[in-house]
Amino acid sequence: MISCLYAGIPVCVAAGNEGVDVMTESPSDCFGAIICGAYDQNKAIPSWSNFGKTVTTFNPGVNLTAGWGTGNSDYYLVSGTSFSSPITAGLIVKFLKNNPTASIATINGYVKMTQVSGQLTGIVGGSPNLRMVYKQISTPICI
Repeated sequence: MISCLYAGIPVCVAAGNEGVDVMTESPSDCFGAIICGAYDQNKAIPSWSNFGKTVTTFNPGVNLTAGWGTGNSDYYLVSGTSFSSPITAGLIVKFLKNNPTASIATINGYVKMTQVSGQLTGIVGGSPNLRMVYKQISTPICI
């Protein structure tokens, strides 16, 4: 993961589902990674979503409909930060489509600019009250 970050490749990781500080778990203890926690349909953080001041953002991660199994119509409701981190990655990919040479700093700036604050409940352990939303930004900004 460190090699990817040094190479300028953004890394999104799941915060984890143990209800503990992310700094006690791997891979969410990796400095420089974009660490993603989960929230539910009421914008509440579930007790099992790992937390902490190094969490970058929260995305939906409770009762999501996902393809599962071998059939074309096999769907299940799934929960976990493993489902919220790909949402973050997808938003970054949409940004990179229009800004393919963006640096890690610019990507981190995009993540910060697309976050909405103060809408989540159940925040613990110094976690940020931030969730990502899609915003089309034409000019990359480095923060």
